[in-house]
Amino acid sequence: AGAGDTSVIPKYELVAVSHHSGSLEGGHYTAQARSIFDGSWYSFNDSSVRREAAPPSGASSSAYVLFYRMVGLPGTAGSSL
Repeated sequence: AGAGDTSVIPKYELVAVSHHSGSLEGGHYTAQARSIFDGSWYSFNDSSVRREAAPPSGASSSAYVLFYRMVGLPGTAGSSL
């Protein structure tokens, strides 16, 4: 990075994880997501929703899709988009 370099290294935070259990022919999906209102993590399984004691650990063999959002961009109100 030279003088006058205005490049920004983006930062991301995990906001949700979709989980799949079963096989390629069929299975079951669940999800964990972070609330934008209170910052807590919640688990979603069909019609039930429960608050998690801690965020996902990242060590799950059932994680199917990870959702991130970019945070801390210069010139934005607050620290996230």
